[in-house]
Amino acid sequence: MIVGSIPSPINSSMLAVALIPIGRAFDVPPTRSAIRRTTAIGVTALTRRRSRVRGKLVVGALFQCLGCAALSLLRADSPLWLLIALSAVVGIPHGLIGLANQHTPFAQADPARIGSSAGLRRTFMYIGALFAAVATAAFFRYGATSSGLHGMAWVLVGVAAVFLVLCAADRSQGCVGTPPDASG
Repeated sequence: MIVGSIPSPINSSMLAVALIPIGRAFDVPPTRSAIRRTTAIGVTALTRRRSRVRGKLVVGALFQCLGCAALSLLRADSPLWLLIALSAVVGIPHGLIGLANQHTPFAQADPARIGSSAGLRRTFMYIGALFAAVATAAFFRYGATSSGLHGMAWVLVGVAAVFLVLCAADRSQGCVGTPPDASG
């Protein structure tokens, strides 16, 4: 149930924090740097009616790997279009994984324990966010630099790859969102 509750917030938080100083370096105001959120909202709106979660997790994890690897391409002189494209790409897993992780507790938890399941999910998300804060502080100790971004990118790729393997290997997620008569 909580397969993505730690790796996803780690990558989402670190990507969000990494893109803020990059946007500032390009003199992009916060209102124009909301592309990641806009993409996430769009992806969520397009896929929300499909209750199956395994595909969302695997596709989201794959895009997360791609987005994290693309961070290693950014430099101080990178063109603005690359930053915009990367922001859009990392919005895809943000929408897919977030939606899948919201559907999973309701589909897998015992109805009498839905509250505690939701609480555990949130707790693991906070743990992931704490790891992200520590990693961000370590890589950007002296400010946002290309070398810090590239170092963080490879950690993010590793976390995203572990998340992808966990999602692909977890066959139980294939039944989540499937009507009982369709899985038998």
